[in-house]
Amino acid sequence: MSNAFHFKQFTVEQDRCAMKVGTDGVLLGCFVKEQSEPLRVLDIGSGTGLLALMMAQKFKQAAIKAIEIDADAAKQASSNFNNSLWPDRLTISHQSFQQFYSVTTEPFDLIICNPPFFKEANRTKGNNAQHPDSQRGQARFANYLPFEELLHGVKQLLRVEGSFYIVLPVQEAQVFKSLAGEAGLYLNAYTEVTGREGATPNRCLMKWNKQPEPVQKTSLLMYHHDTRPTDEYIAFTRDFYLWKKYDDHPLLKW
Repeated sequence: MSNAFHFKQFTVEQDRCAMKVGTDGVLLGCFVKEQSEPLRVLDIGSGTGLLALMMAQKFKQAAIKAIEIDADAAKQASSNFNNSLWPDRLTISHQSFQQFYSVTTEPFDLIICNPPFFKEANRTKGNNAQHPDSQRGQARFANYLPFEELLHGVKQLLRVEGSFYIVLPVQEAQVFKSLAGEAGLYLNAYTEVTGREGATPNRCLMKWNKQPEPVQKTSLLMYHHDTRPTDEYIAFTRDFYLWKKYDDHPLLKW
């Protein structure tokens, strides 16, 4: 097995690195596929740096810029970058995306975002109880980075031939698709993700470009009824998950 970055291995063997590994971020990082390797990558709302680190492993020549509004998360991301295999290619800025795109002019080949998606109006419906403090609010409520402002910045910073990737819940994805179309972006790839066999899809992975192309639509089932990961999920995440319980699985042979 190569010495590439793997979540379980990285967490256990490098104690100086603290990082919450969320499923949405993992799915989005694994979903990113480019025919030409990007040289400049932007991670919007990086948190503690998960997606930025995934991009550093995936694209060996890329310089990755991460943006994070929360000071504590940005500080931890900086530590994680410095303790990674690619400290010279990873940088973090503690600022909002709005601040960043208002002063940045050099375009990016690849932009990725695992955005907040609970809207301000939903706080009265229980989401505020689940995420009561301001830090969690910044990470989870879309009023901190409305879709319109996200799309405005992405359109401004994305190269003509570049790609923009995002993960969203199914309902929010429908709203986002409409707004992205109005902003002049074109859907290139779309994957609906279902958590467990028999359930309805709950996440959408999307790739957007500035040039129209035929849309590639696929689906991904993560777990069987008995919680075993599906073959397709193991194959989808194999570059980043170790899957130690399934080391003898044929899809994990190196």
